Amino acid sequence: MTEIKNYMDSIRVSEVLQTRIENLIQLNQNLFEFEVLDIFISEYRDKDGNEVYTSLWLFTNKGAIECKNFIDQTDFDVTPITNNIEYCSILVNNFDFVTTNQKSFVKALCNFGNTGSPINGSFTATDANCKYAIEIYKRHFLANLRDYSKKEG
Repeated sequence: MTEIKNYMDSIRVSEVLQTRIENLIQLNQNLFEFEVLDIFISEYRDKDGNEVYTSLWLFTNKGAIECKNFIDQTDFDVTPITNNIEYCSILVNNFDFVTTNQKSFVKALCNFGNTGSPINGSFTATDANCKYAIEIYKRHFLANLRDYSKKEG
């Protein structure tokens, strides 16, 4: 939990919101019995420059859990992720993968391939959170691209 706390501190998440996130992590661990390995807080800045939090992503050894509208709702989507990403894309603005600024922006999208119809997941990041977005994208999306050269069965 120390790494998660360090992440939240580094992107300046308030103590109140940190408590909410810690409670959601515990609730998910109790419900799904998965160990949470990583989290990602999806956010963007509105036209007035205010930070808007859209979802909390929890990554486990079995899958990804999106906690939608997590500030005031308890609404979870769970999907397997291991070798289960069919497609992913990333949009990056004002970020060189090293240095961020207030105009830095990342948007990541992926399609999970576990059903006949595509299930999409996306997250956004601004400023310092862009570095974490890239790490999550590499660690959990790119690393789990489905290898179609191997026979499934």
